[in-house]
Amino acid sequence: MELDSKQLITIYGGATGGISATMLNAIARGVTVMYSLGKAFGSAIRYVFGKKYC
Repeated sequence: MELDSKQLITIYGGATGGISATMLNAIARGVTVMYSLGKAFGSAIRYVFGKKYC
């Protein structure tokens, strides 16, 4: 079965249709990683300058 140009234009679905669960999962993991890196970097700075480890 072959589709002509009009039929190809009307196809809607898949990843092009909006935000998928995979995209949301990747964003959530990215935010978690950024938070963890910020926490570790902040603790390292606090330890170097204040000699306090928390």
